[in-house]
Amino acid sequence: MRNKTKTFATRMTALAALCAVAVTMAACGTMGSKKPKQMTEILDDKGAALNIPTPEWVIAFVSDGNHAVEALAQYKNEHCFVIDTIHDNRDFAIGWVNNADGPAEVARMISTTVVADAQNNTSMKSADDKLKAEFATSAKSMADASYTGLRKMGDWWQLTRNKATKVEEYRAFALYTADKKRLDDQIAGNLQNIIDNNKELSAAARTIYQDIISGIHLNGFNNR
Repeated sequence: MRNKTKTFATRMTALAALCAVAVTMAACGTMGSKKPKQMTEILDDKGAALNIPTPEWVIAFVSDGNHAVEALAQYKNEHCFVIDTIHDNRDFAIGWVNNADGPAEVARMISTTVVADAQNNTSMKSADDKLKAEFATSAKSMADASYTGLRKMGDWWQLTRNKATKVEEYRAFALYTADKKRLDDQIAGNLQNIIDNNKELSAAARTIYQDIISGIHLNGFNNR
């Protein structure tokens, strides 16, 4: 794994520069106008043996999350969700991504985003603990919701090393996409179901849900 050709070493060096934030454990800092110090390097990846370049979506995701993937031209009309894991064993990392229930993982991501959006709602910021607990409980159903139209578009893995600690880790990724309008409608519909099927839901919680639904219809789902 360590004996790479000069061509591969050159390619991986360039790739490492693009992926300065390639791993969750990467640490970067700035001082004045200096560039962030790169703390990780890519030692190997899925495309190394055949000299296949890292997909744009992988580079975008490790740099700035799902938003960066959706900003790519080819996903203009798609919501993009990347599920990923880090492990010290390559087969485990790859196996987890390949065997993961993609739609279920995406549902959990959507639920997390809904809760985050609620926390940013003006009403929630001034709410008491009872309302916050009520919303958190009712929003859990979003994690179990089903969404149609999700497609697995690809997977990838990388072996990275932290320059400071010398720790090597494997990170595996899988990309799922869905038509924005179709998924937005499903998310809004599932949120409406929470309002309609929870008779004991307080007026304050209903208002927060309605605000999120209105935001989705107006600007689309805020996929982090």
